[in-house]
Amino acid sequence: MKSRDEVIHIQNKHLKRQLERIYNNSPFYRKKMDTHGILPGDIRDLDDLRKFPYTTKDEIIAHNKELFAVSMKQIQRLQSSSGTIGNYYVAGYTKTDLEIWSSCVAASLEMAGLDSRDILQVAFNYGLFTGGLGFHYGGERLGMAVIPTSTGSTSRQLDFIEKFQSTVLACTPSYFSYLTEEMRKRHIQAQSLKVAFLGAEAWGTELRERLQSQYNIELFDIYGLTEILGPGVACECGIHDGLHVFEEHFYPEVVGIESEECCAEGEVGELVLTTLTKEATPLIRYKTRDKTSITYKRCECGRVEARIAKITGRIDDMLIIKGVNIYPQQVETILLRQREFSSNYILVVEREAYLDMAKIFIELESQFQGLDDDKRKEIIGITERMIKQELYISISITIVPEGTIKRSDGKAKRVIDRRKCNA
Repeated sequence: MKSRDEVIHIQNKHLKRQLERIYNNSPFYRKKMDTHGILPGDIRDLDDLRKFPYTTKDEIIAHNKELFAVSMKQIQRLQSSSGTIGNYYVAGYTKTDLEIWSSCVAASLEMAGLDSRDILQVAFNYGLFTGGLGFHYGGERLGMAVIPTSTGSTSRQLDFIEKFQSTVLACTPSYFSYLTEEMRKRHIQAQSLKVAFLGAEAWGTELRERLQSQYNIELFDIYGLTEILGPGVACECGIHDGLHVFEEHFYPEVVGIESEECCAEGEVGELVLTTLTKEATPLIRYKTRDKTSITYKRCECGRVEARIAKITGRIDDMLIIKGVNIYPQQVETILLRQREFSSNYILVVEREAYLDMAKIFIELESQFQGLDDDKRKEIIGITERMIKQELYISISITIVPEGTIKRSDGKAKRVIDRRKCNA
């Protein structure tokens, strides 16, 4: 393993090359650097990078084509973020970009102790979304057998697991919860499954503890975004104490959500990423809108790369209810402390008589469907009080029949803000 000094030396080398590349080849960054009076040579190392202005999502959507630093002849693939027409971002990939991407995902799989003997079932969406293809080529690079089941057709997903003894599953946390729910209903043991990689949504330790206690499957958090690469920007090792950033390719910073100043180690802020080796659509100091913290302490596994904490939500997801700022992930963390509650819930925010009102509709776990009214009221009361004490807001909770909340094979929709509809 490399030392911390060796990692920084490689990053500085890649940074210098990347700044020359974008200044000479990216119309967007050429104009941005000229506007701010910055030349590539002005930034000598990572410390100097703070002189460089941030890149925002609005900018990259508005100037998408100008961000490309190579010609279309050099592009081997295009992938896209979600969004309506005119409000999505298209990332380009050269041959080298694709090789780096697959190597990062392969390294993520190796961190979970996997190798060519494993069978990877990819239940992420394929197509323009990066999840499916990212895991697919990463698995093949490691020599795995890959089953591209994609999203949907839950019966077929479970059938493949049983018939072909898949050992690894890759999907969103909400879809994994749904799959395990269906396993219980259909009395499927899925004993071959030993590892699941969950990404594309924020998920907490409470969900990990619940799912791992029900099935002998080790869960790994993997992080990525289309704007930077896709899955494989950072991933957990077997210690599960933060996600290791693949720092030879990505330089992470955490900055204050309001101040935009660099945070101290361990302080929660917004994750900012710089692509050090991306050729087609490089980004410098890109504000991801994801909340996390960072540490540079050596991990118990021996790796020295920076680790980011589990993403606790997106800044864009923040809700202001009765003047109080809350994030959906904070609510979920409290809900899942009650073993009787399932992970299937909806948070509804609406305005009644000019006042904001928040309500949670949640299902019970299958084994607790028979709880009497008194026990249900007790669980609701305990949880409502915890929300009030920890989030400083009153949210009413209603238990709904099993199957009421719509299941998702991709990213689950957990919040309905009707105030926007009635504005």
